[in-house]
Amino acid sequence: MIAAVLVTVVGLGAGTTRVTYANAPPDVARVSLYAWVDSRMPSRIAADVDRAGSDITVSAGAGRRVVLRLDREDGTYLIDGPFWWPAEDTARVIERRWRRTVAASAFDSIAGDPQFDWVSAAAGGRGEWPRCFASADRLWTCWGVPHGEDGVLVGQVGDRIWSTVVGRGAAPAFRSSAWARLLVIRGTADTADLRIRFARPVSPTSSRVAGIRLETAIVTNGRHTVMSGSVAWLSGEDVPADAWAEISTSSDGPAFLSLHEIAEGAVSVPLFATLEAGRAVDGTVAGGRDEPANAALITVFRLIDPRSPPTEPSRDLRRRVFAAETTTDRDGAFHLDHLGDAEYEIVAWHPQLGRASAAVPRLPGVLKIRLATPGIVRGRVLIAGKPAPGVDVIGVPAQDAFRSAEDVLDLKGGDARTGPDGRFTVTPAAAGGGELRVGGGKAPIRRIPLPRVAPPLLDLGDIDLGSPLDITIVLDQDPAAMGCDVRAAGPAGQSGLQIVGAVRTAPALYRMVVPEPGVWVFQLLCGKEGRPLVPPTMQISAGTAGKEVRFSVR
Repeated sequence: MIAAVLVTVVGLGAGTTRVTYANAPPDVARVSLYAWVDSRMPSRIAADVDRAGSDITVSAGAGRRVVLRLDREDGTYLIDGPFWWPAEDTARVIERRWRRTVAASAFDSIAGDPQFDWVSAAAGGRGEWPRCFASADRLWTCWGVPHGEDGVLVGQVGDRIWSTVVGRGAAPAFRSSAWARLLVIRGTADTADLRIRFARPVSPTSSRVAGIRLETAIVTNGRHTVMSGSVAWLSGEDVPADAWAEISTSSDGPAFLSLHEIAEGAVSVPLFATLEAGRAVDGTVAGGRDEPANAALITVFRLIDPRSPPTEPSRDLRRRVFAAETTTDRDGAFHLDHLGDAEYEIVAWHPQLGRASAAVPRLPGVLKIRLATPGIVRGRVLIAGKPAPGVDVIGVPAQDAFRSAEDVLDLKGGDARTGPDGRFTVTPAAAGGGELRVGGGKAPIRRIPLPRVAPPLLDLGDIDLGSPLDITIVLDQDPAAMGCDVRAAGPAGQSGLQIVGAVRTAPALYRMVVPEPGVWVFQLLCGKEGRPLVPPTMQISAGTAGKEVRFSVR
């Protein structure tokens, strides 16, 4: 409760009245009276002060608008006013709330003459105080800031906002921004580790025409200053479309606030937000025959588009951004925590058992996800006619499929590694098409096109990788003296770019094993820089194997 000091007035001579503050705090060291004119620095005026016990009596001429201060030695004070000094003896009540004065220099970096104001970090209305004034040397002073309260000194010139966060110590320099807002977190027991991140969705590149799963990027010019465990000053320049502020602590949130709504609000009006306890999700993933999906990839996406109004057609393909990722244990179980108050989708993916997605429930319980597959692709890999264990089999989308795919997850088929007998089983992509890339590393590579409509079972039989393409590279000068090595990248126009190194066998002679035919780009790698070879590309095929390939060093 805020206590009060009663003011009693006793009449004096003509034109002068006397105001007595009963039960004044004993630590009041000075009593000062100031003439008050709105928006101007108060000027001290003469007044007689008498003390009798706990009563303080102030005598002054009637008819002036004034502010009265009762100061302690530590610089804090009680303040009464502004009010008109009474022409007759009367009684007043002064709020028993200790206040202080804060000041900050605007220097010459601020063009124009902004009108600064105090934005309090404390919740609730500001009331009559604080009030801010400018002096001739561009020093801005705010009277009546509640003792112990942090805040921000804010002014605006044109479309630029100038602000400085003022704590219990000295204020830092003013900073300029296009927008700014005070954020106050309510309803949370512990916000000592308040975390704020500004992010935006990254739209598909010009080579793509659609996409619901978007990458994210940081809004680099968004800034925040945490003033206390539950208050932060936000500011920035750009407001990218659909950008947001992600707010969380170690135990609560995250909450997602539209950056547009933050920036559009009045700078003098704090933005209040509530952090709910972070959501946790437990679930299990199983295949079509209820077999546990061991090591299934669990990816969580947050939907950033609102639901369609009931009067409009539903938009099933709302955009979403990555939120979290984990894998299932040997029993197909997974746990996710620290999800926020938002709509989320969980996608479970297993290279042999298929894929499925589900909405994240808001109520506690175990989420059960059953995987589905558009079919099965199997085969056996041979090298030189013998089963090849440990060979990678990777489902690769067709490159042109990305341009029109609404959901890129539909383009990804399963991956596997051949067993001791060289056999493998993978799932095709839900959208069909693409290819299997079999081999890699030290093994040759074969690419096998897949049908656009996957049958329930596609048996590829035996896949003989054959032999790698062994070539001899001949240079017109020896790059070893320059500390360079020969590298090749390719094949051009194919997915899954590979880098292949060469082995020096003699001055200016190198041996290279190319894993698959195609157009390869050759270059000298000299430390972190490269030097071109002429010709820069070379078609490598079965007809090139075992032969010399000649280049000039540039």
